[in-house]
Amino acid sequence: PEGFDEVDFVTLRYRWHSLPDNRVNKYQKTIIDVSRISERDLRGEAGSIHSPVRYWCRDKQPPRYATSFFRVNHYLGSFEAYSYRNDARADKRHCKKCYDEKGTEAIKKMDDDIRPWLKAFVNSVGEEKARALLAGAGDFVHLS
Repeated sequence: PEGFDEVDFVTLRYRWHSLPDNRVNKYQKTIIDVSRISERDLRGEAGSIHSPVRYWCRDKQPPRYATSFFRVNHYLGSFEAYSYRNDARADKRHCKKCYDEKGTEAIKKMDDDIRPWLKAFVNSVGEEKARALLAGAGDFVHLS
């Protein structure tokens, strides 16, 4: 929409991603409506990001990309974005060679499937609220 800069949004700026069901997009992340799960089932540690609630996610292998109802691709983005987070994978996140290797996987498929979200979001919440909610999108605050 007018007045929004696509450079501020990874989903608009980067169009290439890896192929579904390959070693990069092998298993999906899980989205759970926790209001439908008992507190007892939410106790304890998550099995993994792919199967976080043991009782409800008990298949040995979660559904693949092709059979999932909700799909989100991994977009590599800029090296600045890739190396920004300081998490358990920081040793790889700050490695330019690792980033470049991931980049060879991320240039396999190009589509615009995700791009309409911003216009739909602005239409849904209104321009003023969208601007407020999206303020700072794409900015990186210095982490100490």
